[in-house]
Amino acid sequence: MSTINVSNLSQLYTALGSCKGGETILLSSGNYGEFRLDRQTDFDINLPPNITIKSADPSRPAVFDSVIARGASNLTFDSIKFDYEFEAGDPITYRPFTFDVCDNLTIRNSTFDGDLASGVSATANGFGYGVGLFVRGSAGVVIENNEIFDFYRGMVHTGNSKLTVRDNDIHSIRMDGMNFSAVQDVLIEGNHIHDFKRSYASVDHADMIQFFTTGTVVPSKNITIRDNVLDIGDGGWTQSIFMRNEEVDLGRKSFAAMAYQNILIENNTVTNSHAHGITVGETNGLTIRNNSVLRADGEFDDGKDSGVEIPRISVASGSQNVVVTKNITAYLPDARAGWTVADNIVAQDQDATKANHYSKLFTAASLTDAAGEHVFVALTGSEIDKLNAGSLLTQGLSGAVAKPVDPTTPAPDVDVPQVPTASETDVLKLVSGRFVGWDGTESVDLGAAPSMTSDGMQLTAKGVTARVDRQHMDEVVGTDDMMIAFKLDADAAGAAGELFRMHGSFLASVTSTGELNFRIQREGDTTVSLTTKGAALNATAGKDHSIVVNLEDGKLQIWVDDKLAAQTDCDGVVGGSRFGSHDMVFGSPWDRANFNGDISAFEITLGGEGPAASSDVLSASSAQEQDLDYAVADLTEDDARFDLVPSHQDTGLMA
Repeated sequence: MSTINVSNLSQLYTALGSCKGGETILLSSGNYGEFRLDRQTDFDINLPPNITIKSADPSRPAVFDSVIARGASNLTFDSIKFDYEFEAGDPITYRPFTFDVCDNLTIRNSTFDGDLASGVSATANGFGYGVGLFVRGSAGVVIENNEIFDFYRGMVHTGNSKLTVRDNDIHSIRMDGMNFSAVQDVLIEGNHIHDFKRSYASVDHADMIQFFTTGTVVPSKNITIRDNVLDIGDGGWTQSIFMRNEEVDLGRKSFAAMAYQNILIENNTVTNSHAHGITVGETNGLTIRNNSVLRADGEFDDGKDSGVEIPRISVASGSQNVVVTKNITAYLPDARAGWTVADNIVAQDQDATKANHYSKLFTAASLTDAAGEHVFVALTGSEIDKLNAGSLLTQGLSGAVAKPVDPTTPAPDVDVPQVPTASETDVLKLVSGRFVGWDGTESVDLGAAPSMTSDGMQLTAKGVTARVDRQHMDEVVGTDDMMIAFKLDADAAGAAGELFRMHGSFLASVTSTGELNFRIQREGDTTVSLTTKGAALNATAGKDHSIVVNLEDGKLQIWVDDKLAAQTDCDGVVGGSRFGSHDMVFGSPWDRANFNGDISAFEITLGGEGPAASSDVLSASSAQEQDLDYAVADLTEDDARFDLVPSHQDTGLMA
């Protein structure tokens, strides 16, 4: 793999024309203007495989005013700023960043920075304008870990296949966060869509995630919508997941020809103030399970609410093969022939004297939003807790509920060293306030850990505290034998949030109930998620806990303070081969809440005999050996609202 450095648009075109496959083109900081790849381009835009255009310095990203690509392929954009500036005469559907028939397209770690209209009309001025990202007729598309804001619509996908939209932050949108039509084999996962800036004087029907069939000739099928957080925040009300099937319900096409097919909606946390919480039109093969569809006021705290303001789950009565289970919401569809509607919880926040009021289901602390974020957490012993209903966030978890633990299982027995010693199993350690990696059997000083105190490395409230370059972690990908050992203490009782992750490989976090959740993304397979029971990691501030996560012999185990706290089967190998640009980070790279506490010892090893829960590295805090001179600064890194009028009638989006 070679690297090409460029500093202007002409050099970028020259570099692309010279690529043989696998090149990374690094853009120096600056504005590259309008970038086009189409029939007029003087080189073959069916590029060789794996060409990446990336900012040389992601903290000072390269900027494109517009990108229009038609018929290009095999292209990745990484750490780019796509910057739209409103100009008089722009239509509201203006698409400055358009990818048309672009196969094998990836856009990651980037920002789509929109703009507000001015001098247009009373309904438009001061609100987001244009479309952030438009992709049409493309296959093998990945849109991940981007921020999109200040647009009329965040992103539009039509006629795409093998599409992944993952871990994006979409906010401050006037109307729709995501639009989809005639798409197949789609994964919409882990996105945070929140705080819309609505133009209420307009005729907008705002949606966070919307599917439609108007003007299409093939149905969307094989769709998974999971692990997303859709939150009104301090913004305006919207429809949340809205999948009307206009072609069928208006009688223009038959159910056989145009029903949505094979739709899975699971583990989403929806908090909004509109009845269309999860609404799905005519579908053949629909599962809606373990979603929390709850109500909050957003920017309008207006007391008692009418029915249109209360989110619910709705399914078109003509749908077939429907399963609706273990959800929490105010209203549910009636079971029909061939449907399963079971183990759901009907919750309400309108009358505290009646059954299943929020105050009887959720912790008091979670009923008050934190800085505009809504996460209702189930009370221990409540019906939610008993059924494991709703999303994992509502259950106080960030992963799946653990399988029962066999208390007789013996602890692994191996000594883990305190100091760096050459070993073929070592990958990363935090020792004496510095990160240490390995090149073969030679240790490599990776630099001082930031935010060091006498208690250890202090995780920042949000964002990335520390980062280890991916090249020092590559050996983790593909392993079936890994140990992660660390020492953790909470700075405040009740602390919860993310600890560390390597995106596409693993993620560790602490739940609001003080349990450790650890997730492994297996290569080419599903994620395995394991959560402890009774770990009490946040019960007492300042109490050190020794934690060992062990993957070995097809088993994943978590040990806490010398005791086995959780275990489950975990065949396969650790994934991550598709995420080569993602470093190992401590804290959330997407600005989500981190655990309020310290990590005072840390190590990752591979291929050993397994860790002892009472290992030496955990029984002696490396923070006591700190030379605080090593410390460095933090790394940066009957209401009209209830009708079914589709908000995509401006079919210019499909043209």
